[in-house]
Amino acid sequence: MKEKAKKRNNGTNNVLMCVFIVIFSLSLILVVCQAYGDEAKSAETRMSNYDIEGTPDPFKPVIQPIMIKKAKTTVKEAKSVPLTPLELFSIGQLKLVGITMGQGKNMAMIEDPTGKFYLITKGTLIGLKKGKVADIHPDRVVIEEKTIDSDEKKKVSRIVLELFSETRGE
Repeated sequence: MKEKAKKRNNGTNNVLMCVFIVIFSLSLILVVCQAYGDEAKSAETRMSNYDIEGTPDPFKPVIQPIMIKKAKTTVKEAKSVPLTPLELFSIGQLKLVGITMGQGKNMAMIEDPTGKFYLITKGTLIGLKKGKVADIHPDRVVIEEKTIDSDEKKKVSRIVLELFSETRGE
């Protein structure tokens, strides 16, 4: 009998211990949640007090296009920022060193003054004056530059780069 009473007491003690642990854990969770809840509320009040007046707009582009009005027409003109390395040099500084032709896609190889090589095709922008490759022939490349003369008339000038050969030195 004593053994049955001891087993019953041990079982009761185990149940009481489990109940105590559950109650202690729940009270600990409530205390922690209240502490974090107050911190979250204070973060909300900090965010609501944030003043955006005078701060830069993060979505505004850094480079703004310039609007020029001419006789009822508006022309967008971007700031002169070179888009390709070939637009950093004048056409006279560049050498045509190779041309490949075939399958409807003509390509040429240009060398800049620093010794770097670039492949160009019809339509590639080249030169300081935003020239565009118009044609690629077996021995030369034709580049068109659009300019505006003093009378404000559009003028297209054609520049021909001939294939470089060491015997001619050109």
